[in-house]
Amino acid sequence: MPGVSREQIERAKAVPILDYRLSREGDNFKRVGNAYYRRDTDRNSLEVSNNLWNWHSHGVVGDIVDYLA
Repeated sequence: MPGVSREQIERAKAVPILDYRLSREGDNFKRVGNAYYRRDTDRNSLEVSNNLWNWHSHGVVGDIVDYLA
């Protein structure tokens, strides 16, 4: 990533994505088993589990750096 150091990327990856998402949209997430799910207004399902996110309807999966990029 241009303008971002390897150290900054590694520090960002150390942040649990679930903590990050819940701090911003905790009331939009529902726990189901070991995963948390959020419904977007256009009914696209976003799952957060095992420090990864998965946007099922778009077939996109990634870590916190991918999510913020």
